[in-house]
Amino acid sequence: MRRYAFFIFIFIAIVCFLLLVWYLNQTLIPEKLKTLLTSTIEKQTRLSIDIGSLRFHIARGFELENIKIFKKGEKKEPIFKADRAYFKPLLIPSLRKIHIVIPGLLFESAYIKIERDETGNWNFGKPALLKAEPPLPKKRKFYLSILKASITGGTVVFNDNFQDSRISETLTDVKASIGLSLPHSLSLVLNAQIHQSPINVKGKIAHPFKNAKTTLKITATELDLKKIKNLSNTGVLDGLAKIKADVFLEPDGTSIIKAVGDIESLKFRKQNLRLVGDFDIDGQLLGNIKIPKDLAYKGKIKFKNATLALSDTLPEIFNAAGEAIFINKSVTIKDSTGGIAGSPVSLSGKLDYTAEFPEIDINILANAVNLNQLIQSLPQQAKVKFKEIDLEGEADLNINIATEKAQPQALIYKGDLKISGANLSCPWLKEKIKNIDCEIIFQKDRLAWDKLSFKYNDIPYASSGIATELKEPLINGALESKDLKAKGIIKIGDDLINILGLNIAYKNYSLQAKGFLKDSKQPLLNLIIYSYDGIADITARLNLKSDKKPYLVNIEARNINIGKFISGIKFSKSKVKGILASKATLNGYLDDKDSLKGNGWVQVTEGYLGKFPVVADLLDAILGIPPEYLILTDAFGNFSVSDKRIYTRDFKILSQKAALVWEGSVGFDSTLDFNVTGRFAEDITTRATAFGKIASAVLHEAGAYMVEVKLTGTIEKPEYKIVPFPIRKIMKGKVIDKLKDVLGDIFE
Repeated sequence: MRRYAFFIFIFIAIVCFLLLVWYLNQTLIPEKLKTLLTSTIEKQTRLSIDIGSLRFHIARGFELENIKIFKKGEKKEPIFKADRAYFKPLLIPSLRKIHIVIPGLLFESAYIKIERDETGNWNFGKPALLKAEPPLPKKRKFYLSILKASITGGTVVFNDNFQDSRISETLTDVKASIGLSLPHSLSLVLNAQIHQSPINVKGKIAHPFKNAKTTLKITATELDLKKIKNLSNTGVLDGLAKIKADVFLEPDGTSIIKAVGDIESLKFRKQNLRLVGDFDIDGQLLGNIKIPKDLAYKGKIKFKNATLALSDTLPEIFNAAGEAIFINKSVTIKDSTGGIAGSPVSLSGKLDYTAEFPEIDINILANAVNLNQLIQSLPQQAKVKFKEIDLEGEADLNINIATEKAQPQALIYKGDLKISGANLSCPWLKEKIKNIDCEIIFQKDRLAWDKLSFKYNDIPYASSGIATELKEPLINGALESKDLKAKGIIKIGDDLINILGLNIAYKNYSLQAKGFLKDSKQPLLNLIIYSYDGIADITARLNLKSDKKPYLVNIEARNINIGKFISGIKFSKSKVKGILASKATLNGYLDDKDSLKGNGWVQVTEGYLGKFPVVADLLDAILGIPPEYLILTDAFGNFSVSDKRIYTRDFKILSQKAALVWEGSVGFDSTLDFNVTGRFAEDITTRATAFGKIASAVLHEAGAYMVEVKLTGTIEKPEYKIVPFPIRKIMKGKVIDKLKDVLGDIFE
């Protein structure tokens, strides 16, 4: 019977407890306790809080739903919200009050927004918690204390818009707690994910009701830098970082941050500076966080496996390793090494980011660099310029790269390149250029070379010059050998080579030229050559798209002084003179040297041609008299080019007393194959000594004599043979009329 009574008592007690819970959930808890909790949090945080409901659960304790916290006086956008929260209070009664203590307040699925505006004000204001605890009102019956608040599965959004910070990041999967720890301090523990990388924060706010000195330990492992918002604005594009930091913060804002970091595969780019590698960083930040511009930092960076590129035109430095010291926005590189084109290189210098644009002053030294490997190591846009060039040899490098104060966005390259014993070959040269020795000095879009020496076809050459405006170079240079002297000014653009002036002297020949070459795929060359008192216009077109690379050349010459032209060649003692004019069109294929064809005409006036090579010997063979007794003054005729020979059917050399008509060809190898018909005035024959011996070969008609000569051999060694006029040829072909047609009535 007693057993039944016990069970009945227990049942009645449970029912009463449930009724009490139901009553409290309907009256005291949603009204009194909710109001007390709301006012306590608002008083300690100086924020506005909105709690949807507050209920008591037997197992979980008190449950809050739809919690929202706003900036004081604003209820537009919450800075904190949570779907629900739980706590189990403890009651500590006394004579003056009932102290309600909440050992732990747990929020689920919380959202926190921390934001600082352009003026430096935080959205949550200045919590009253950091001030001294106010005295309790005398009439107050209840007092609430929260010892610990925790978050699980939360999200924290952080925006800092103060001055130039512009930081915006989100922490996910947040698990955090903040609470009182003895004797008088707040402790903080936070574990979260930032871009799927873990971050941990542990810290303490000492004496929060007095001076609020804060210490934090922050650890981030496997932090993916390319996912950090706005980090690319600093030049960091990628990398995997491990960071440990100790933060010490005084109430007045004075701070010390000591951090060590390990960054793998860092990718950094700022203007022309590109950097990839592994870095260990050990640094400190000092100053007042309330005045960001006064913050100072210092430390050192050790790097290895680094690749450094300083411009789009210089080779990259590989396998760089060394140490750099940084103070504020200045980085000094020392004791650093690397490699260029397989050769060791030393690095030193300074980077300064104090101004809007970084100031750079880097020195690179390397000895015995392989030139071919150096070209291969150039960036693609620079390497393409050496596409068809094979360069063998070594060079010593001394390069300084610095920013220009007048134009901080621009870089100045200066230094020298010493080349010794190099050889160069390219498709448009039959032989290699050998034994190249020179020193190239460059600075600020300017390149100069002096005492450049080399050999081509075993002939020594020397050169000097200067190139400016290197993006579209303006070249002023000179080239000399035993027989050659050349000077010129050339402007090279993207698709245009402008020859502003060119002076060439070869042995006793000389010319001046200007013109242009444009269009790299279908080159068009236009030259105006001034030489020997005359002028020549040359236009050439080449089609590189075709397999055979056909070309077309048009030449027009006027007022060329023949006497001056031939004055330097081996028969310069002759008294040949005259004014030359000519026009020709030639074509062929660049890859087939035997394909040259064309046609044109040539004319000589005001001449003295009797002592011209071959002509002088020809007159002597026909007449047996010195050429000065027969002054040939004019020449003209048409010609064609094919099969490596120049052909003519009507080339004439004339005077008032004689005419020579040439029909045949001369080869590119100087071989001759001509039939020359001569017509001479009768009074000329009175001086001749040979006509009597060749009377059977001479035709006399109307006071003139005609003779035909077969011309063979070479220009250097011509051979002449008199060809008789047979009666059959005279009668059937009416040679007299034909000769008149060819020669004209020059004696009438």
